[in-house]
Amino acid sequence: NAPGTYTVKLQIKDSLGLVSDAALTIMVSESPEPTLPNQLPFVPSFALVEPQSGALYSLDQEAQRIYITNLSAGTSEHIQLEFTPRSIALAPGGQFIYVAQSGITNQDGSVIPTQPGYISRLDAQSHNIINTFQTPINPSRILALSNNRVLIANGVSNKLMLYNAETGQYLNTARSFRRDITYSQLLASHTGENFYEILRRRIA
Repeated sequence: NAPGTYTVKLQIKDSLGLVSDAALTIMVSESPEPTLPNQLPFVPSFALVEPQSGALYSLDQEAQRIYITNLSAGTSEHIQLEFTPRSIALAPGGQFIYVAQSGITNQDGSVIPTQPGYISRLDAQSHNIINTFQTPINPSRILALSNNRVLIANGVSNKLMLYNAETGQYLNTARSFRRDITYSQLLASHTGENFYEILRRRIA
């Protein structure tokens, strides 16, 4: 495309009728010379981009690390975790990063559903770990909500649990109302407060 400002809009609708919208403004400019891609010393198992800073958060499960990459400068730093990271989510206000972790995994890295899991809350600016709490399920996906709440899902037992990530307080549990889709799949394809409210009304 020619240099200028472009808006890209994406809407996803699943079989339940749940809709998620996202819009991204892209500025296109001429580059005097091609730039090399940012290289990571591992194959990321999960990644997300923080929209305000443009930082890329990616998970290295083997080394139990989160890598934060400045895509503009091409520099990276990492956070060492105690457990194996499975999924990450950005708080709606952008202040915190939540990391779902497996306590014990199989030799191939797959989740053992009967083992406990852990959730860590990180400061998005300093990247320091603020607190970590244990959950009775091994989380495979996490979704961040307002007021420090997080939803975690276990794909095997298909259980969804709601926690206050600031205090580690358990708030609610729900089991799947359908057999053809798991909560892990739902959390992987949806973001935002409206998803939780629609899901809560369907389960109630």
